[in-house]
Amino acid sequence: HAVFAGTWGKGGAVALVGDDPNAKSSTLPSLSGATLVDLNMPLIFPGDVQEAIDLGRHAIAMSRAAGLWTSIKVVDTVADGSGTVELHPNRITPLVPTMEVGGRIWVPKPSGHVLTPHTLELEHEFVEVRLELARRYAVMNGLNSVAVRGPHDWLGIAASGQTYHETLEALRLLGLRTHDDLRAAGVRLFKIGMPVPLDAAQVREFAEGLHEVVVVEEKAQNLEWLVKDALYGRTDAPVVVGKRLPDGAPLFPFTGAFDADSIASRLRPRLAVRLADRLTPTPPPPRQLIPLTVARTPWFCSGCPHNTSTKVPDGVLIGAGIGCHSMVLMMEPERVGHIVGLTAMGNEGAQWFGMAPFVDEHHLIQNIGDGTLFHSG
Repeated sequence: HAVFAGTWGKGGAVALVGDDPNAKSSTLPSLSGATLVDLNMPLIFPGDVQEAIDLGRHAIAMSRAAGLWTSIKVVDTVADGSGTVELHPNRITPLVPTMEVGGRIWVPKPSGHVLTPHTLELEHEFVEVRLELARRYAVMNGLNSVAVRGPHDWLGIAASGQTYHETLEALRLLGLRTHDDLRAAGVRLFKIGMPVPLDAAQVREFAEGLHEVVVVEEKAQNLEWLVKDALYGRTDAPVVVGKRLPDGAPLFPFTGAFDADSIASRLRPRLAVRLADRLTPTPPPPRQLIPLTVARTPWFCSGCPHNTSTKVPDGVLIGAGIGCHSMVLMMEPERVGHIVGLTAMGNEGAQWFGMAPFVDEHHLIQNIGDGTLFHSG
């Protein structure tokens, strides 16, 4: 409803979307791209701290220009990262696109009339005006760009956000350490700061003259589909690979998170078609870890009251939650009792509201951490 209501030309709204592709600090591996597309929110994906600041400035300006909420995807490596940044106020000077609608320059005006039939009119406005202005903003301000180009390019690599930086490191591991090395090897790079909405003309310009395009992205193939859609039906279109090769063999997995090593091992065979003599030798397989003879389950800190408070009477229903007390899920059943579910942080105990009328037991014991107790429990 907030997205449909829109933003004002001197206001703006930016949603910071936390993605945790490897479930480092979340219960589930996450991906938000498809959700944001359904919400009609442009998706901006910074790859480091400096880009988060620069693209964040653009996200605000784009929201004001297009009357849209915009979104910034922040993955765990960027959120937990550090770096030296430039904060000069004139570092980013947005170029603002305009559009004529009905003979007049369209001006964004937020509306609280989020009810049919007005929302049907807003849906047309999303498609025909707001998202189009966001696309134009990305083009005018160079949010997506060909970062490396040479006179004899045959292979193109497209990536976004933090994955782009991991791809650069992967290429260094393979021996293509500088932009000059990439140009000499005929490798072109497409750095995508705003994957949605993606300008089809920019994709076609990037792919012109190439024999193959490799799309590197975590989880679902959202970017790959957008690249293929932009090139579909063109007689001179290159082969586009991402999750799978043309013969259906797997290339980049649909699961987990990518690092430079995993990207390098998958790029090597694509590059070796023409560049085998330029690439570094294939590294030896990783050493096998020696299995430990002692198994130690994670446990609470010395002196923590949870060392004794998690001990419960036999046969009692137990609720788990998010926090350090989640470790009860790893402990012996005779210590922590019969755990009947895991709920979101701040909701600990609330699952009993729906459960109580339908079970014979009269009580639920809920584990909860100190932090959760103070901020939302």
